[in-house]
Amino acid sequence: MRTIITEQEIQVIVERLAREIQIDQGEKAILLLPILCGASVFSADLIRNLPTSTELLPIIANRRQGIDYLPDLPDDLEKFRPWLVDTTIQTGNTLRSVQQVLEVPGMKSVVLFGLPVLAKEQLHPPERIFQPTLIGIELDTIPIGYGCDASGMYRGLRGACSFK
Repeated sequence: MRTIITEQEIQVIVERLAREIQIDQGEKAILLLPILCGASVFSADLIRNLPTSTELLPIIANRRQGIDYLPDLPDDLEKFRPWLVDTTIQTGNTLRSVQQVLEVPGMKSVVLFGLPVLAKEQLHPPERIFQPTLIGIELDTIPIGYGCDASGMYRGLRGACSFK
């Protein structure tokens, strides 16, 4: 296993994304909607870099099983700038399906790692069906660690690694 991004490099990226979210927020409080389990670590680090007016409502969803849990959104949603949060994006199926179900006006999205879209017996190059508002860094391999697992393991690594 080799390190592809160190813990310190990830923190620099998270700090930059937090600054961009704050610039966008205007007078509104921030509402983070992390997609668990993967976005738990990324969301925790984002919260540490955002103002105290940040709410957190987790969503449980994944690309294989779809959406398992959606939180009740606040009645005063207009006071918030909502952000979908995920650690990785490949095709965008998960983020797109969550966004379509929530139907929240003005919702934006932030992803730490953009991943290559892999061709699976397709005649044309695959592409993302959902483009997040912010992407921390594009990678050429699938990361393990920093919330991303490999068969339920390695999620707690502080940096991002690869088996390649």
